[in-house]
Amino acid sequence: MKRSIKYLSMAVLALTTNAWAGSAEEELLNAFVKCDASMFDILKNKQEPLSKYAPIEKVGKTARFQLGSADEDGKRQVIFNKPIILNGIRFVSFDTIYSEFPFNETGKNPVFYFWGFEVEEARAADLVVKFPQWGLKPMGKNFATPSQIIINSNQSVRWQPNMQATTGSIPAKNTVEKLLILEESNGKTSLYCTIQGYPNDKLIRRERLDLIGGK
Repeated sequence: MKRSIKYLSMAVLALTTNAWAGSAEEELLNAFVKCDASMFDILKNKQEPLSKYAPIEKVGKTARFQLGSADEDGKRQVIFNKPIILNGIRFVSFDTIYSEFPFNETGKNPVFYFWGFEVEEARAADLVVKFPQWGLKPMGKNFATPSQIIINSNQSVRWQPNMQATTGSIPAKNTVEKLLILEESNGKTSLYCTIQGYPNDKLIRRERLDLIGGK
């Protein structure tokens, strides 16, 4: 009987481990780092297990975290009821930011969309080691995935590798860039997706299903 109980306990442990390996939390983060609409589909399909971290609301055919009002910098945030913990890393909040760059010589504002997680008690380099599958590489003082670009957003919404990406530069007229950025600033570590430049409404609706009215 003791042997049977032992085997049963080991089986339960194995099932628990496997369940965590494919958990809603892991699905959410792995979808998020694609920097497309995948994350919001996970919030819709896994609303019950993920709502213990923060309220989730349905928006059309998808879902999103309920966020607070925007601050003066265009940042909206929800602090989780408890951290999402993966590989020992504590993800403590989800933020979105929308901003416009001052008018440049083209007479049109490039816009910047950011969305992602803040991390507690971990350095950026820790995440690079813990999540090698995300493909983060050094980029100046930060880490990032290879940039993707749309050469002319007036004619196409198809992403392609950005072979001429440069750190800290403003996207050229009519282009759109997308990448995953991991940074440390003011004692905080943040993991953000960004779409920046001159995206059209069709592109934003496709990539950011959580947005209504483009912001």
